[in-house]
Amino acid sequence: MNKRQIIQLEQVEHVKNEKNILSILHHPNIVTVYGTFQDENFLYIMMEFIAGGEVFSHLRTNECFDPDTVRFYAAEVFMVFEEMHKNNIVYRDLKPENLLFDAGGHIKFIDFGFAKIIEERTYTLCGTPEYLAPEIIRGEGTTFASDWWSYGVLIHELICGHTPFAQLPEDDLYRSICEGVSEYPPEVDEATANFLDALFALDPTRRLGSGSAGTDEIKNHPYFEGIDWNKMRAHQYQTPLIPMVTSPYDTSNFADFTSQVPEYEPLDEEMKKIKFENY
Repeated sequence: MNKRQIIQLEQVEHVKNEKNILSILHHPNIVTVYGTFQDENFLYIMMEFIAGGEVFSHLRTNECFDPDTVRFYAAEVFMVFEEMHKNNIVYRDLKPENLLFDAGGHIKFIDFGFAKIIEERTYTLCGTPEYLAPEIIRGEGTTFASDWWSYGVLIHELICGHTPFAQLPEDDLYRSICEGVSEYPPEVDEATANFLDALFALDPTRRLGSGSAGTDEIKNHPYFEGIDWNKMRAHQYQTPLIPMVTSPYDTSNFADFTSQVPEYEPLDEEMKKIKFENY
């Protein structure tokens, strides 16, 4: 990562925060980080190579996924959110672009730039507009319940090929989010619709996952009936999708950036005063 760009974009604290959060979280559906280091001009983060490509790319190729496939991957995403919230971490940037498939077809979370340790809520506005929860738009802050709203948006996008608020101008988008989701396309079956209704509660205190039972409300919902969560965490279920990966070094599921010539300017004297301590 180019230090000059990080400084110019005012992302120094974000970068430090992401490293800290990745050092806290250890889960089979989160990318493994082996180490970080730096030189005068760059920061480096050494992590496992996840060969299967972005969920976003596979979704665009397939247009949408069938309900059973979506349920499987919804379960994997749930487990990561459960782990994060257990550690008082709110994610704030769920979307298909931030999820990869590994070679075996399991989801891996890769981007923790907006994740944050909180006590109750945070008021920084960040994230992808179509995934923002209504309380964020109303200026009431982001809580763990806001992640569960975005979780519902992700499930909708995976099963329909688009979010409930796709292709709306910004003003209409925010108004529509604050009005809530009242109907679903035909491809959303009744079980999924009931689950989404509970995730799309406009009042975050009444949203599924926010009650006294916490994440058990989601885990025990009829939508996930029949899932053995221990087997799910241990990756003992057959994945519904297997990416085409020919070797541990196969990069064909990603756009080709390796032929691009790296360009950078060395740090000026003022920038050198900005410390990336303990990176």
